Amino acid sequence: MNVKITLLAAKQNTVLRGHPWIFPKAIAKIEGKGVTGHLVSIYNAANEPIGVGVFNEYSLYKVRVLALTPESIDTSHLNTLIFDRLKQAKRIRESLNLPNAETTAYRLFNSEADGLSGLTVDRFNQTCVIASSAYWVEFNKEMFIQALQQLFPQDHLIWMPQK
Repeated sequence: MNVKITLLAAKQNTVLRGHPWIFPKAIAKIEGKGVTGHLVSIYNAANEPIGVGVFNEYSLYKVRVLALTPESIDTSHLNTLIFDRLKQAKRIRESLNLPNAETTAYRLFNSEADGLSGLTVDRFNQTCVIASSAYWVEFNKEMFIQALQQLFPQDHLIWMPQK
């Protein structure tokens, strides 16, 4: 990640408390050329790393936070981060006994709640229906498809077009 986003001191606590979006007025400085759909490093006002996110130069949400520094998740590459977040969500659903004899329809991935802002995946039997509400998800569509194919090799994937 060659792009560094430094937050204003007055705004950094919202991110540290789990808010998934960084608005333009919360940014003190951008170092490097932010590329829409790519990973950026997020720093606090004291120049300490606090997380990573994806950048969008055209959105009201300049950065969608994907991971905070204290988490034990590999943030070195976007494809690894995506795979790990999807695998994490799969494990959580399995711990809730989903799917089971009573239901094979459930929300496998729930956007910000599962750590990938803008992505929703519903699973019906062996069909994953993927919905995107963010450009970065559309931009990285192939990474999501590859990760889901690895986690659910028998499933049929349906990508819903963004509206």
